[in-house]
Amino acid sequence: MELPSLSHGVAISFDRDDELVVTASWSVDEDPVSFLGAPHHIPATLPPPPFLAGRTRMAQRGPLLVRMDNGTNDYRLERWIAILLGLLFFLPFVARAEDVLATGSYHRGEVKNVSGENFLALVKEEAGQWFLQPVRIRVETEFDPIVDEKNAMTGKRVIASGIDDGILIRGDRFSPGHVTAASPDGTTLTLGTTFQFKLHHVTSTLRYRCADAADPDGVFDCKLVMATGETEQEIATFDAFADRNGKPELPDIAPEVYFAGDLDHDGKLDLLIDIARSYNEWHPALFLSSAAGEGALVGQVAELTTVGC
Repeated sequence: MELPSLSHGVAISFDRDDELVVTASWSVDEDPVSFLGAPHHIPATLPPPPFLAGRTRMAQRGPLLVRMDNGTNDYRLERWIAILLGLLFFLPFVARAEDVLATGSYHRGEVKNVSGENFLALVKEEAGQWFLQPVRIRVETEFDPIVDEKNAMTGKRVIASGIDDGILIRGDRFSPGHVTAASPDGTTLTLGTTFQFKLHHVTSTLRYRCADAADPDGVFDCKLVMATGETEQEIATFDAFADRNGKPELPDIAPEVYFAGDLDHDGKLDLLIDIARSYNEWHPALFLSSAAGEGALVGQVAELTTVGC
C-alpha cells in the first residue's frame, strides 16, 4: 500500500491532574472523504519521549493506539504512523558516537568525513592550560605523492581554521571549554618504565607487561597495563622482539600519550594514546573513564588509523 503524504505537529500540555499530555496530529494530503473514510485531521495521545518518562504517570499508560476504521489497510496505516511518530520522538535523542580525527593529509579511504562537520580541537595554550575549542573542518582533495600518478588527486586534506597540527574529537560526552590535565599531561611510553599520572588526588600508572619468553617467531606479547589503586586493565597490545640480551624491545616504535586528563568531566583519568604497532602507522585511540565497563578503568570509544607509505 502506498502511503499518502503526511504532515504532522506535536503539542504538549498538562491536564487537571497535572499529568503531561503529549498530542500528535497529522494531516493527509488526500480528500478527507476518499482516504479510508478518515477525517482530515486526526489527533492522537501518546507517551512522552524517553527523557520525560520518569516525570509523569503517563509513561505507564501503554503504547500509542490510533483508532481508525476496521480492516487490514487501516491496521497497516496505524502501524506505519506509529513507526513514523516513534522516529519523530526518538531520533533527536540518539547519542552521537565519539570520533577522533586530526588535521593533515590522508590516503584515499582513510577518512570518511566531509566539509562542514563540527569537532572540538584539543588545544594546549602557552600557559599549559588545555581546552576543547569548537572548530568546523574543511576536507579538500589533493595530490597524494605516495600513490598518485600524474594528474591524479586521490588524497584528502583535513583543515580546521586556526589549528595547524591538532587532534580533533567529538561526541556527547565532551563540551567546549577548559579540561583538566593530569600531571604529566603526556609522555612517550618506553619498555621497562612505570609511568605515573596524577589527576586531582588520584595516581594512576601505565606500564608494559610482557611475556616471559618469545613465541616460535621470536615475538614477545606485551600488554600496556593501566592501573589505579588495586584495579588493573590491559588497554593495548604490542609486539616486541628480543634485543642482544634476549630482552624484549619495541621495533622502531615509541607509543605516545598525547593527552592524559579529564576529557569527559567525570573527575577520572582519560587517555589519548598512539597504539600503533608498526613504525609506518599512526593509530591514536581515545579511552574514556565514563565508557568503562564493570571492573574496568576506561573504555576505548574511538580510534583513527593512517599509514605512511
